[in-house]
Parts: sequence; structure tokens; C-alpha cells
Amino acid sequence: MEEMKSAFERALERAEQMGKLSPGEMQRQNEAKYRPVGEAIAKRFFEHGYASILSEQLDKLGDEGKLIATQAALSELIGQISIEDRSTTERVLDGIFALGESDHLQRIAEDVMTLFGQYSWQKNLWYEENSEYISKEVEVRLAKMGISGNAIGDVNIENDDGWAVESGKLRTEYQARLGQYQERLAQELGIA
Repeated sequence: MEEMKSAFERALERAEQMGKLSPGEMQRQNEAKYRPVGEAIAKRFFEHGYASILSEQLDKLGDEGKLIATQAALSELIGQISIEDRSTTERVLDGIFALGESDHLQRIAEDVMTLFGQYSWQKNLWYEENSEYISKEVEVRLAKMGISGNAIGDVNIENDDGWAVESGKLRTEYQARLGQYQERLAQELGIA
């Protein structure tokens, strides 16, 4: 019994009967076929967390398909890097290194992790410098509403609008800097 063919494979067969495809059209069709495969492999990696999934799944593809799918997977991985999620970023870097490692990639990864330390330090510094002032400000606002004394427990300044604004500024600044590292990673991996 002949195995079932996808609509894509049937369309290719019909196209071949009409004539040969141009190299550009073949490339576009390969992109359409293998890019989603690479993205799916990257998503599977995030679900399971094993870096070996990436290389094992990509190795099952033919040479041309593997190249396209690898670039798509790497692009998907790099897109998951976020200044707010250090553990995901560490996992992304593990996945990237599972597909290939170089000294330059290692330096970029170290710079990324240093940026996380700087962001955390800057956030904590602002918190320490302003927490007392914001706590008093919140207590004054609560007193105006008739809430004071023992009715007020510990004030969580992270729920304050001032903290949200300052935290947002800091996050935006560091995410932009992280974006530069994402671009460098993409360039180093040949997907930019």
C-alpha cells in the first residue's frame, strides 16, 4: 500500500508533470515546508527542556531541509530571550549551544548573562533607594482613605504606580540592550 502523501507532496508532483520548477521556486517551497518544522522543533524543546531534542530532530531531515529548519529553530529560540525571564534565556542558550558552539557565541552568551546581573542589580538598587519613600507615600494615600496604623501591614511597593513606571523604564532600557545581543547572536548563527 502506498503511504499517504501530503497535499504539499501531491502539489509538487502535479507541478513536476507540468514542467520543472525554477531554483527560486524550489527554495520558496522548501522554505514553506521546512520553516514550520524548525519552529515546531524549537517549541518541542521548550516543552521538554532537553537540548538533545533539537539536534536529534534536525538530524532526521535531509541536508537542505535541515539547514532551513535549523535556521527557523534558531530564530525561534532567539526570539524567546527576554530580560524578564532569565531561566528561559539560559535554556535558549543551552539549545543554541546544542546546535553548535563557538568562542564568539560563548562570549555573546556571557555578555547576555552579565546583562541580566546588571539589570537585577539596577532594579534592586532603585528599590532600596526608593522603597522607604514610596512606602511612606502609600501610607499617606491610605490615611487619606481612612486606613492607618495597625490596619496597614507591610507595604508592597511593587504594586505602586511609581514603581511600575520606573520598573517599566528600566525593563525597556535593558530589553533594548538585550535586543542588540539577540541581533549579534542571529548574525553569528547566520540567520540575520
